[in-house]
Amino acid sequence: MGNIRMSGIGKSFGAVAAIDNVSLDIRAGEFLTLLGPSGCGKTTTLRAIAGLADVDTGRIEIGGKDVTDLPVHRRNIGMVFQNHALFPHMTVEQNVSFGLRMRSVPAKSQSERSRSALELVHLDGFGGRYPHQLSGGQQQRVALARALVIEPEVLLLDEPFGALDRKLRESMQFELRQLTRRLGVTSVFVTHDQEEAMVLSDRIAVMNGGRVEQLGSPAEIFERPSSRFVADFMGITNVLTGHVVTVADGLVGLDVDGISCSARSRSSMVVGQRCCVTIRSEKIRVSETAPPAGSFAVEGVLEHSIYLGTTSSYRVRLKVNQAVVLSAIEVNQADITHGSRLSPGSSVWLSWVREAVHAFEDDGK
Repeated sequence: MGNIRMSGIGKSFGAVAAIDNVSLDIRAGEFLTLLGPSGCGKTTTLRAIAGLADVDTGRIEIGGKDVTDLPVHRRNIGMVFQNHALFPHMTVEQNVSFGLRMRSVPAKSQSERSRSALELVHLDGFGGRYPHQLSGGQQQRVALARALVIEPEVLLLDEPFGALDRKLRESMQFELRQLTRRLGVTSVFVTHDQEEAMVLSDRIAVMNGGRVEQLGSPAEIFERPSSRFVADFMGITNVLTGHVVTVADGLVGLDVDGISCSARSRSSMVVGQRCCVTIRSEKIRVSETAPPAGSFAVEGVLEHSIYLGTTSSYRVRLKVNQAVVLSAIEVNQADITHGSRLSPGSSVWLSWVREAVHAFEDDGK
């Protein structure tokens, strides 16, 4: 399967830069997700790889071959769209074999390969049906089989599960990940759903304003965002501002409006520099009593709490007047007096381990 290399890709629509100098190396057999809000450039980037959108600048290679100016039908790619794009007047098998017919593959081979592709997506025996006789999930499986039957170098998927209900979407995500791993096909997936990206991806490219804001594994993106935009988009509610007071051996000492803490940082930070500090809410513990001596802790007042079934969500006003929203997933219920829920106005203590804190340069946005 082919790797993909994008070098300095640019694409504008009038004065709007849909893709702004994007460079990406996607490894052979990798599952990479382009993640971001509407209008960030992720779909245009996917269409550029496919050849459905001409680029103004830059170069695109697939499997070491320059395809920048090649039309879509000569790039050996498979595509799956959100709306399935099945031909309603054709049977399932005819839909799947359509790409093979366009490549003048012999009829016998078309039939054999189409049936094999349908088996891959657990639709063996459905070849004689029509699209309207299938459920939404089955239609999407047919679209996936049609994309894979041509044995593409690259599989491109543009929000393919967006129209499915949550339970079916989760099932399809699992099946897609298992299938692409088994086949080893290089896959590029577009979504605005953070959880979907985390489930499916080897790496995630978070896009914003036509640029790649951060590229990394799901754990890197989730645990160590490189900008306020990525932190916000990945659902980190606790993004505080402060400045660096010490730097030593990759560990930075921080002052966050009077709170002293430390964190590891991947960026080169210097004393006095303004920074952003993130603490994931599920890694904060809340207690009515101060933790043992030697533990990092800060006191605050509970503003409100929300019961969420298996968890609770609390908003705490710290002594330094920065609000911290935290989920009580990590809360030890034994720390709460008589097992009761905390009530607004209660004095509480928040504590976390250093590994829960991440710092990065404040870009002012």
